[in-house]
Amino acid sequence: MTVSEKIEAAIHSKEPIEIVYLGGSKPGAVRKIGPIGIAKGKVRARCYETGAVKQFLLDKIRLPDSNSDLEPNWNSAIFEKPNIESIDDLLGEAQDKLEGMGWHISHSPQHISLHRFFKNGNPMKGWDVLMDYEEMTYDEVYDFETDEMRKENFRKRVRPWSVRAKGKDTRSYKELATGYETFIEWAADLAPK
Repeated sequence: MTVSEKIEAAIHSKEPIEIVYLGGSKPGAVRKIGPIGIAKGKVRARCYETGAVKQFLLDKIRLPDSNSDLEPNWNSAIFEKPNIESIDDLLGEAQDKLEGMGWHISHSPQHISLHRFFKNGNPMKGWDVLMDYEEMTYDEVYDFETDEMRKENFRKRVRPWSVRAKGKDTRSYKELATGYETFIEWAADLAPK
């Protein structure tokens, strides 16, 4: 049974299956998923480890009980994700891909945002996909005496990197490299081209 046939069968039976996913934060790990749909080379499924509904690239999915299905030289121990420690590293890795998707890229050391273009070729001000760094967080408290909101209890964020996109729930990450895949995935999902 091929990977896509097994996923189709799981969709119809509404049964979870185990896969080996060669991407994501733990490439090569066995994951339990509940497939929901399959289209355009992507599988939409609930990941039982995180509880979130995610998209998995079909060509990165293998069946755990079929070593013949794995790429001949695949070794998860030597698989390396791109070394991304800064926005400049992210641009170096993905700028051509993002521009090929039709995005205008705006960036600083603290953020990278993707914008659509108007028909006249100028970029829109509002972003569609954003990754940014916010070191501190705080609580907003209403002061009844002054009738104003004030910020207090400032503290460092455990997950200072956030990925946001139109129509998606914000995700936060401890490191830029961890959020990179979500950023690229959402950029592809919402791409103008």
